[in-house]
Amino acid sequence: AVVSTQSTGEALVQKHDVPIPEEVQHKKKQSFFKQHKVYPMFPYHEEKLKWDDYGELIKHEHFRIDDEIFMEETNEAEKMPTAMPDLPEEIPTKCVTSRIKTQVNCRVKFIDFEGRSDGESIKRILSAVLKPRQMIIVHGTPDSSRHLAEFCSKSQDMGVSHIFVPGIGETVNATSERHIYQVKLKDALVTAAKFSRAKDAELAWLDAAISIQLNEDKEQVAVLEALPSKSSHTPVFINEPRLSDLRQVLNKNGIQAEFNGGVLVCNGKVAIRRSTAGRVQLEGTVCDDYYKIRSLLYSLYAII
Repeated sequence: AVVSTQSTGEALVQKHDVPIPEEVQHKKKQSFFKQHKVYPMFPYHEEKLKWDDYGELIKHEHFRIDDEIFMEETNEAEKMPTAMPDLPEEIPTKCVTSRIKTQVNCRVKFIDFEGRSDGESIKRILSAVLKPRQMIIVHGTPDSSRHLAEFCSKSQDMGVSHIFVPGIGETVNATSERHIYQVKLKDALVTAAKFSRAKDAELAWLDAAISIQLNEDKEQVAVLEALPSKSSHTPVFINEPRLSDLRQVLNKNGIQAEFNGGVLVCNGKVAIRRSTAGRVQLEGTVCDDYYKIRSLLYSLYAII
């Protein structure tokens, strides 16, 4: 610490680390002749720091490494061993085999953790949920497969028409369209038929009689011939249009159609709903909109 004292308006020039009692004494105690005084500590010299626009100036000597110290470190590093002793390229080994008979004191126990249904669960699922029309029973023992087939055939809730229990390597023909025959149509019958398109197929109603004839290769071919008298039949509507698709068709033709509680209301005059049996019902007042909506509905069906 730098301490400066004043006595009767005169400043002391000397500076020390600690205050000296003799410096603060009055002048009358000083003698006339100049005496050499011995102070208990060395004078303290405060070094002023130099600054510039970037801060305190850096002294390069503080960061300079003497060449002698650097040389000593390099000599010590050179004296340390750098190379490891060479290891042998191949390590000698020896393999010895022997057969020893040991007794294994354990047993194997089977625990069924398989994530598949048991027999009772399969019966409940088939009779209450799936209710299949045809069945192919595989992946089971012969006894369990026959037992399941007998249960399904006797069950009144299922009503299975065909049940197949194939063996290993046996082929089963489970095609549902079994009563399909290839026949040849007379030209007059094809000309009189009126085809209606339903999705990717063209359908027509034919009243004809089938006869067996021989072709050029003397093979029997079934031929359909038109009946001499035409008989009328009830029109058949083929397709299952959705009410959402019918709504888009109606909106494109200028008829405002909105759903209200599952019923499609058209212009506030005609209501279209689907019954529990899957049939489309059209209800409303007899007007021009009614017949227009009915014709647009018929356009979604293939009528034969």
